[in-house]
Amino acid sequence: MSSMSLVKQPIDLIIYFILFGTSIFVNKETHSSGDWQEPLDWPYVLSVLNFIYPTIFQGWQTLVGGILLRILLSHKCLSVSATELDKSGFISLLPSFLFFSAGIVASSKALSKLFSDSPYFWMLVSLACVAVQTLHFKIADARYTEVDRLYFSYIFGVVVLAPASLYLEEAFEVLHFPHASRYDFYAGCLLSGILGLFLNLSTMKVQSQNYFSVVDAITKLVTSVLALSIFPDYTSHTVKIFVGINLVSAVFVPQPKSKEVEMPDPMQEQLMESVLSRA
Repeated sequence: MSSMSLVKQPIDLIIYFILFGTSIFVNKETHSSGDWQEPLDWPYVLSVLNFIYPTIFQGWQTLVGGILLRILLSHKCLSVSATELDKSGFISLLPSFLFFSAGIVASSKALSKLFSDSPYFWMLVSLACVAVQTLHFKIADARYTEVDRLYFSYIFGVVVLAPASLYLEEAFEVLHFPHASRYDFYAGCLLSGILGLFLNLSTMKVQSQNYFSVVDAITKLVTSVLALSIFPDYTSHTVKIFVGINLVSAVFVPQPKSKEVEMPDPMQEQLMESVLSRA
């Protein structure tokens, strides 16, 4: 690995730290009751304000991410170019697309059940989808980079979630959402989709670095502590204890890395450089 890469590693990890925390807080601010003095987090809005429209919210996220990523690729803002998705490639990546869409909807369903029914079923579904998707990427068509797969997953998500919202009647129910006319609500949703895309790109950049697992754990720990001091907390002490143990343990017990992951990938090293240089 070049000396330039060694110098840029801390900067890349700091960028990841900022993007992760910012995207979390923007999501919290976006899903508020309209009273900025008493911001409400995403689970609270889903349960108390009845904003239980996961296909709408996730469809919006994938639409914003897909459009922005298409613009970045079209204007050569990334160091990689898009690979055309042919029939064989679509068949190879189809399971990943399905698990991607199912995973993001299941995660929203889990959050919507935090203060009513048990959320654990949907949490397990989301985790299972992410695990299967990650494993399938290892055997899928190798012609497609991580950026390609992210872009096509976004497009597939939009195509699937749009009719799903109609079938589940969420597209009609959301028209009666009392805070749907707030311009700052739409601005927050737009910013959430943008930050989500750049967080994914940043993750691709830093996930192969030696200290990523530790930095990732510290990032989640710091973000959680800041969230407790900023936003109202509705969880029990038992939940806080178990979450705290999980977050602290991740810092001191980093995830093992295979030799394949440790090998530097020039494509990943240049992925975010071109974006940042044009910012």
